[in-house]
Amino acid sequence: MIWVIVIIIVGVIVYALNKSNFNDISQHKVEGTWSNQENKGIVNPTDASRTSNFWTNFKRRKPQIANEIEKLSGRNMAKLSDKDAREIVSSIERWSSNAGKPISQLKDGFFNELNPVIDELGLDAMIERMKQEREKEAKTFNISLDNTISAILLELLIERKTKKEQQIMQNHLNQVLADKGINISEEQIQQTVDELNLAPDISKLDREENRLFALANEGVKMLDNLTVELRGEPKRLGENGEIEARILCSTLVIDLHSHFKNEIDLDIQVDRYFLLLADETLGSDIDDPIEFLNSRISFYQNNIKAFEGMNELELFSIDNALGILYNALYIHPLSDNPEMISREEISSNELVLFRAKLKKVIKFLQNGRNRIIGKSSSEEETFRASALDALNSVIPSNKRGQMNKDVAWLFSDQIIFMIKNGNIDEKLPLPYEVRQNLNKLILTIKNSSMTSSKIGEILDDAQQEFINSFSD
Repeated sequence: MIWVIVIIIVGVIVYALNKSNFNDISQHKVEGTWSNQENKGIVNPTDASRTSNFWTNFKRRKPQIANEIEKLSGRNMAKLSDKDAREIVSSIERWSSNAGKPISQLKDGFFNELNPVIDELGLDAMIERMKQEREKEAKTFNISLDNTISAILLELLIERKTKKEQQIMQNHLNQVLADKGINISEEQIQQTVDELNLAPDISKLDREENRLFALANEGVKMLDNLTVELRGEPKRLGENGEIEARILCSTLVIDLHSHFKNEIDLDIQVDRYFLLLADETLGSDIDDPIEFLNSRISFYQNNIKAFEGMNELELFSIDNALGILYNALYIHPLSDNPEMISREEISSNELVLFRAKLKKVIKFLQNGRNRIIGKSSSEEETFRASALDALNSVIPSNKRGQMNKDVAWLFSDQIIFMIKNGNIDEKLPLPYEVRQNLNKLILTIKNSSMTSSKIGEILDDAQQEFINSFSD
């Protein structure tokens, strides 16, 4: 029953979003030309890298509303691109109009309506629900996931959850100290936190940089457990190798520079990503994590570029970009000089197998990045989701715990092979519903406007995500 209530209440939000069509939104437009795209769109066609023009004009004309928008969105709007600033303003003004409340009252109004449901169902369930609504809203209005009303609501829910967890920890700490006869007020704790000037924990958010970071970690999983001998033990990254792999994969999912400093600007996406990366590195035995990360970012960018320009003959020389990358990940991770390799420690056979894996990881991360930053088409996204759903439907939920990555690979490889060939083996003991799902996917491929190579890439990506969902 509680899920019905949640769907109804969240559905009101979705209805409010769908209620506003292009004409409604265009009433809020300010200086600048709106896009006349064939697809439904409300996005200014200005370069996404341009900043401040739209927001500067808006803030000059509506200073009070501008302040309320910044406070509600939690963003420094002056540092956003014109496209992002325009989308956020349109979303919040639409929310205010449909709710019949001024922007300053939207946050309290949201929680007043949902508090009973949150108390009954829990914040985690509401957070997951809002992620789903965010995707629907982004598609409806052709805007970035992070600029939707649902994204703002999602962050409000995450903020409340974080504060609740902090309060529980603080109460526990106070009790422990009280048992020892030590009393510390909340004001003293807050003062200490303020003096430390610690960077906020942004790992719980689900903005674009968080999704890119999660994608990079998927690449790390792919690089682990590398088979280099038919009967030998696979190469494992280990803790230090995972740090190296995470930096390598990060350079493939976002354009990092290599001159970060101890102070970063949390209003800049690449700085926020670097903070996520640094937080994962601080626990290791590295004296200066920032200097290390800067040097490694440059190292991986240069060697990936060199690897992509290698010819087949260079593969067998060992002392090349591929050998250097292999050495940094699997042989001597966290080395002071990762480019110094020993020919005795690496065989050409290892590099051949590593090359195949690395090319697969690069392609997976490139496709994933395009998907996250909105460069893949809606047809591609819909097909990918259908393919992943079809693969997951084949394995009963009560059987997933009995499978590992290797079994998942063998199983999914057979399914993907049949899908690509357009014929599901009748001898396979598949339930009727599963067979229907697979045949529906095959029919979608036959009627698709996508190229066969693009369909193959998407199926491979879906398969890899399916495999990564299992343990080693």
